[in-house]
Amino acid sequence: MKPILNRRELIQRALAGVSAVSLPIGLTACGSSDTSDSSNAIALQFLHGVASGDPLQDKVILWTRVTVADSSLRLELDWEIATDPEFKNIHNKGKAQTSSAYDFTLKVDADKLKANQTYYYRFKFGSVVSAVGQTKTLAEQSTALEKVRFAVCSCSNYPAGYFHVYKEMAKLDVDAVLHLGDYIYEYGQGGYATEDAKTLGREFAPDNTQEILNLSDYRKRYALYRLDPDLQALHQRHPFVVIWDDHELSNDAWFNGAENHQANEGSFADRKAAALQAYFEWMPIRAKSAEDHLHIYRQFNYGNLVQLNMLDTRILARSEQLDYATYMTAVGGLESAKFTSDLYNSSRTLMGAEQFAWLNTSLANSQAK
Repeated sequence: MKPILNRRELIQRALAGVSAVSLPIGLTACGSSDTSDSSNAIALQFLHGVASGDPLQDKVILWTRVTVADSSLRLELDWEIATDPEFKNIHNKGKAQTSSAYDFTLKVDADKLKANQTYYYRFKFGSVVSAVGQTKTLAEQSTALEKVRFAVCSCSNYPAGYFHVYKEMAKLDVDAVLHLGDYIYEYGQGGYATEDAKTLGREFAPDNTQEILNLSDYRKRYALYRLDPDLQALHQRHPFVVIWDDHELSNDAWFNGAENHQANEGSFADRKAAALQAYFEWMPIRAKSAEDHLHIYRQFNYGNLVQLNMLDTRILARSEQLDYATYMTAVGGLESAKFTSDLYNSSRTLMGAEQFAWLNTSLANSQAK
């Protein structure tokens, strides 16, 4: 998808001071295999801003995405993280590559950082420079903290309205933004809460108007959301700690299906893999391994005050939701005995045994106030 800014978005960016748009500039850059071919000049833009997330005491995930016309390119970008927004005191820097295999998203686990420190970061490709993001590392667990502040949000449905709350959150002094899921919605035009989309100027991209089912669909939906100036402003200002719910995949998802996935929509396993891959490409979240896009329960310690456990109660192991309609009979109505038996079946789960055991151990060992 080639992102297009409408008049409202362009004005909002200018007013908000979110310098996430770089004008196309002819650059000496990479060919399809490396970045050393000086005969290839390309136009590159940072249309989707920057983001950070999963802060620890000594590292934090840094994210961006580049937009290029040639999808065969493999690009190498520079990244920098500093203690000042002018980058006079650069604390760490390096290079990282991206390509169409990652939807031209790029994530860096910037390490060797100091605890409880505000940092500023940016990405560069030749003379094209991204917006400058701000982030913060966690305090050491032994540090006595008097307060920790979170901004908490969820359920962000692009066609239903504007993201004004994101803009207000960007103005707050908080340690992190907790996004508790439904960062995107999977419905197509005409689906849930899209009736005012045209009036609001919040319609889907022309090539992404149907319910999203495959990797390309999910990538395009994230790309649309991340053009929103208010969402960009929030990502640029604060680190995110995220968890998914169901709409990052499909409504009422459970580990092996979803209410909004039908047999004629292909393999649910393939759809799930695509949704999770796109999530890890577009969100500033740290993977347990390069291959593991499923296990996202994890822990963050804010000094001695707060232990934050992020839980997956949706995709990893959740049992299928019970539906009253399944227990209705033509003669006797609700089969209440069978419903009650299934409802209290000890094998039903939200988190799964592995995650539940991890949570119990984590809480039992916690020293947080």
